Amino acid sequence: MTSAHGKAQPTTIACHPRRDDQAGTSKTMAKTCLVCGKKAGSAEHIFPAALGGRRTNRGIYCTLHNNGYGPLAEELTCQLEVFNAQLGVVQDHSKRVRPAAFTEVSTGHRIDVTDQTAVFGGPDTIAPGEHTLAFSSLEQARDWAARQARKGMKVEFIGQGVTDTYLPGVLHAQITLGGPAGLRAIGYIGQTFLAHAFADIARQPSLKPFIDHTYQGGDDPLVWWDHDPPPQILTSHFPFGHRIVVGVDAAQGVAYGRVSLFSSLHFAMIFGPAVGLADQIRIFDIDPLALKAPVDLQETVPAQAWPAPTRPLDMASEMTREITSGRALERITGLFARIQDRERELAAAALHAQITQLGEIAAHERRERLFDLVWGERQRVLGMLRRVADELSESEVAVGLLRLGLDPATLVASDPAASDGLTEGARGALLRASVALSEQMAADMAGEGLTAARLKHWISSGEAHAVVLKAALAPMLEILA
Repeated sequence: MTSAHGKAQPTTIACHPRRDDQAGTSKTMAKTCLVCGKKAGSAEHIFPAALGGRRTNRGIYCTLHNNGYGPLAEELTCQLEVFNAQLGVVQDHSKRVRPAAFTEVSTGHRIDVTDQTAVFGGPDTIAPGEHTLAFSSLEQARDWAARQARKGMKVEFIGQGVTDTYLPGVLHAQITLGGPAGLRAIGYIGQTFLAHAFADIARQPSLKPFIDHTYQGGDDPLVWWDHDPPPQILTSHFPFGHRIVVGVDAAQGVAYGRVSLFSSLHFAMIFGPAVGLADQIRIFDIDPLALKAPVDLQETVPAQAWPAPTRPLDMASEMTREITSGRALERITGLFARIQDRERELAAAALHAQITQLGEIAAHERRERLFDLVWGERQRVLGMLRRVADELSESEVAVGLLRLGLDPATLVASDPAASDGLTEGARGALLRASVALSEQMAADMAGEGLTAARLKHWISSGEAHAVVLKAALAPMLEILA
């Protein structure tokens, strides 16, 4: 994390590069709104723009009902906010990454996080009186004051503190997934892709109850979590891709949909009866990290249709089993692990590019420059320190140190009053750990070479954690010896 600054063989169809992508629509009903049946024309993103969707289709909704689905799209955007922020998904309307709001556990500070930045967010509301607040820039402070003024609270700045790089402690964010509105939002995505691929089928009267459900809500959940998805749904063409499958199962006489987000969160739905229709299927893989067409979407027509999903008899019981078994948490932690691994690869590549620019320099200067680069990543080094300190806390070494009045927890202790957020002891441990890592990198550079793979090793591996721990503990170990 960046520091918070004061911060069968399938047949593939080539995707048409137009933004207004009408592929798969029929001429007879393609221009009527799914909800009301009147003339369509709103440039609806077939996958929500806030989630990285790039393609639009003017033949699915009228402007009124396109806008009417806005709250559902926002609901899903909020639910996926933490994942998208850390991946750096650029929203199509704003052309920016929407930050996710975290709370620093030790201070209660709000910190807005993206893949590139972590900045103080400022409190949403504030009581009258004198307060000391942290902001990432004077401009941000003024923007916050302007928002407070619109709420009727006049803010006057009476002083400015020290500018420093603040290193946040443990950050917490609450994630809510699914729920009635979240599942309706998934259904909205499914029906939009059905209309995009099979316009006439989507407008069959037998499917209207499903559309009414996504728009108006209802007691009977028509979309559900798919806890045991078929293997085919897991093979997106993109590393963090979303896969949407829509089709008709002729044997069961139903139209159906499946939605898989990040190849980790899986949902299924039955749109309604589709009696007398032949088997149909389209698979859409979406890359939320692509910035423009045509590389953002891949459409595939499998040689064989898929069977429709089976709705669980007791959705609540199935969800309870999924949670108590640990499978639900395993999927979420697995997704976070993949996101973190990607972030480390990108960080290592960026460091490697900077190191390559150093060229041929003297050994002492090389060590200095490497230390500067590592120190620029000190939030990451501090994170490594915190992980090894947690692992150390129950070890025999920690017991021995505590008997001598030496607490390893002081190596990572926070001080909310300090400009960098650290105690003097933690600051010293961080410095020693950063020096040790830069020395390891210098040794690699002088030997077989410091590749991007080796840089990733030194910012994430078990060996790197051991180096960090040994350096941080050095003063205590001398006393223990």
